[in-house]
Amino acid sequence: MWECDDVFEAPPQAIPVLKTLSSDTPTIPIKVNLNHESDDNSKDSLSSHINEIEQQAQHCTTTPVEVCVMKEKDKTNKAKTTDTAPLEANTNHPSNTQVRQSRRSNAPQTPQKRKCLIAYDNLFNDFDSDRFSGQFEINKYRAFSVDDILSKGSLVSKVRNLKPEVVLLHVGHHDIFWLRTSADDLISKYKQVIYKLLESTEAKICISLIIPVPGYPNLNETIQIVNDRLSSLISKLRTDSRLKYGGRIFTSSNDQLGGYITRGTDSHGVTIFLSEGGKRKAWLLLKDALQRSLGLIRDRETKLNLSRRTHKKYTNE
Repeated sequence: MWECDDVFEAPPQAIPVLKTLSSDTPTIPIKVNLNHESDDNSKDSLSSHINEIEQQAQHCTTTPVEVCVMKEKDKTNKAKTTDTAPLEANTNHPSNTQVRQSRRSNAPQTPQKRKCLIAYDNLFNDFDSDRFSGQFEINKYRAFSVDDILSKGSLVSKVRNLKPEVVLLHVGHHDIFWLRTSADDLISKYKQVIYKLLESTEAKICISLIIPVPGYPNLNETIQIVNDRLSSLISKLRTDSRLKYGGRIFTSSNDQLGGYITRGTDSHGVTIFLSEGGKRKAWLLLKDALQRSLGLIRDRETKLNLSRRTHKKYTNE
């Protein structure tokens, strides 16, 4: 049995216990003076004071804690309202600048034109680059013949200065028709022009083959030989991995234009030229050659016009 030497002289005075309140009952801090020496009158006053507080608590609808919570909520709501309030119109505000920049970046942009250079002879004299295609920026270089390009040497200089993406050569007809150049000599001169362009520039090269001329069997035979040998040369350049010209050299056939050649006269005597229908056809072939050389998607109009067969082939229009 537990024993203790110390004995309390007097039992501790009982502390008055308040009525247990529910969770909904407000709790109000009370200051109570529990002095052991208080008299009976103080005890009565304490009891009456407690009863009064309980009655006030029963009629109270909002606790001090709830009041504090509501005040905090009001502050939070005011802060949110202030943050989400619409900004005044200010064109210099950084957020407005970012919105304008994002709208500009999302706006559809006009596709950039592809820069091209066309070296052409008299058969393309009436070529109008402004009516050609908005897909390309066409620059022109007038050359009477392949021999003319070699003797002047200005084509390579112009390509270096202009820096086009593709150079299209449509020359050689006058070398055969006017200068009576043999097939071997013309191929030799063409090789020099092609190698100079490939080695001194980064531009792609497209050779537009010579248009056949019906009614001139000897002339047409030479044209066919030159076209075949040019095609073989370019095919070899494309397939020879040591040369690394595979993606830069192309050909474009003009056999379809043979039926649009017309004979006439000028100050030099008898000459040949393209009819109006032939010019339109030549422009379509030119557009197709540029699109293929640059790896562009060929439009539907070009495909349809180039795929149509005509019964007037090799006949004057």
